[in-house]
Amino acid sequence: MAEKIPRGVTNRNPGNLRYRAESTANPAERRAIAESFAASTLWGFRIEAESDGRVLVDASDFALRDAHGVIGALTQARQGTWRLDASRSALHLPRTRAFPKNSEIEVSLTFTGDNAGAWVREVAPSADAITVHQRHSFIELPEPGFEPRPFDPRAGFFDFSYFDYSSPFPQPVIRRFAPRHRLAKRDPAAAISDPVKPIVYYLDPGVPEPVRTALLDGARWWNQAFEAAGYRNAFQVEVLPDSADPQDIRYNMIQWVHRATRGWSYGSTVTDPRTGEILKGHVTLGSLRIRQDYLLAEGLLLPYRQGDERVPEAEAMALPQP
Repeated sequence: MAEKIPRGVTNRNPGNLRYRAESTANPAERRAIAESFAASTLWGFRIEAESDGRVLVDASDFALRDAHGVIGALTQARQGTWRLDASRSALHLPRTRAFPKNSEIEVSLTFTGDNAGAWVREVAPSADAITVHQRHSFIELPEPGFEPRPFDPRAGFFDFSYFDYSSPFPQPVIRRFAPRHRLAKRDPAAAISDPVKPIVYYLDPGVPEPVRTALLDGARWWNQAFEAAGYRNAFQVEVLPDSADPQDIRYNMIQWVHRATRGWSYGSTVTDPRTGEILKGHVTLGSLRIRQDYLLAEGLLLPYRQGDERVPEAEAMALPQP
């Protein structure tokens, strides 16, 4: 016999946002799109208590799962056979907290396995157990007012796209926009204006000198592009203050991380799934990047005769000196 759904549970699934009917005001046309494509219900929670229209649920099972697909990634990389060990997994309360615009649940997950691959043995203290942290973010969607910008492939950028089945013929069904931060001029009529609210990125305070100064200077070069677009002081870079937390959605971060392999850098964003508005930017810098750039310069310049020469050109390529 199927279990009765507790009172107070409702289905508020917004539907599949990849398929829409935005170019019409006809509710029947929009309903046809919503009913044509499958949605995804991510989880079901049992209501433990209810009071004044509010419900209390136990989210432990939701949080203590392999939400990021670690097992699949290790299997695909041929790094052994792994399974989640619930007895060695728990909520990580020091990093589970709430902020004005987002709430974060962090968990410590331990995976046990057999036939660990070389990459696992290289970094894990014990080759039969890997303990990692995963985080679940609950983020408040932004207020209306963001204006999507059409994507231009000549920009060399990734796009935010979806199918709009109500687009009038012969306009394309796929609509593409540029993911971007919300930015508006304080004086829309001015050729160059300060922004209503600048875009600020915060550098991880764990970055040592002289790399810290080089990163601050290099990141601030982006302000030249905003000036060319008509904005003054629109893009700013500061060291994250002690009073701030990098988990707070209000702080775009330039993160400083360590890895056992070559030091590369990459970026990611938290975006509004409705519009592509960037709510939080993450720039991840590998601490070995400077050494990797130096090796590249050595390979390009072939500077050595004795093998112990100092190569200022390679140093300048890896880390410009003041």
